[in-house]
Formats: sequence, C-alpha cells, structure tokens
Amino acid sequence: MQLVFFNWWITHTIRCGLSDSAISLLDFSTSAAQHIIIASTTQTWMLYSSIAVAFLDSSSYCVLRSIATKMSEGDEAGRILSVIAVTGSLMPLVAGPAFGTIYKSTLSLMPETICYVMGGMYAVLVVTMAFIHCGLKDVSSTKKEAGRAPTIKVEVTENPGCTTSETAV
Repeated sequence: MQLVFFNWWITHTIRCGLSDSAISLLDFSTSAAQHIIIASTTQTWMLYSSIAVAFLDSSSYCVLRSIATKMSEGDEAGRILSVIAVTGSLMPLVAGPAFGTIYKSTLSLMPETICYVMGGMYAVLVVTMAFIHCGLKDVSSTKKEAGRAPTIKVEVTENPGCTTSETAV
C-alpha cells in the first residue's frame, strides 16, 4: 500500500514542482509525527493512523541520494554515492546496540522512550533539512540569475527605412 501511494505521490510532486529537499523535509516531519503518535498510543486505531501520517517514510534514502548527485559534478557523484552506501551499511552496527541499550534501560520505567528518542532524532533531521532546503533555494536562484542572458534594447532612429525599436536577447 505504501509503495503504491509513494509512486502516486512522486508522480504528482514532479508535476507540482516540489524540490527534493522539500520532499525530504516533509518525509522527516511526518516520520517524527509518526513516532510521537506511536509513543502516545492508547488504542489500536492510533497505530494505524501513525502509518497513514508517515506515508513518505521510505522515500528519504532515495531523495537524499538524489540531492547528493545533483549537487556533485562529474565523477564526484560515484564517490559520494559510495560513501552514502558504506555509511548506510555501517548504521545497523551502531544503531542496533545503541537502541537496544536505550530500550533495555528504559523498559521498566517508560517503554515508549525509544519512540520519543526516534521522534527527537527525526526532529533534528527536520531542522537540518530546513537549513539545507533554504540553502538549496538560494543556490538555485543564484544559478538562474547567472544563467539568464542579458536583455539589450536597441533603438533605431534617424533611418528613413526603419523607425521602430527592437529588443534583442
């Protein structure tokens, strides 16, 4: 279900012109909300609503790779993608024991602590992605201004055959 909705969502965001960083910002925001909802769940239907809230949960990895390749030049893209792949492969080695320790130490006091920790980590990602999004908007507007050809206005006067003004680009 999530895969079908994700494909529909990506098709419509391309039509609407949403940037990769905006999609990632939305993904991290909804993922943070999902973990907070799961942590505060008191009834079964609330778990289902958390799944609906985080409809973009699986898109962040692809979107971040897309941002990295768009910002790199030439053969740098391969290097950046290999660093991302190695980092993604090493994450379970660090995250598994870290979250296991947090869960074991808070299980008797407050079992939902791990969900609050995940929600907080996504909140940090939201703030980080907001800065990246603003920075990418500045970079793209600068590139558009630099790529725009100057407009030259040419006025032809005192010519018996031509008395109009023309604009050349």
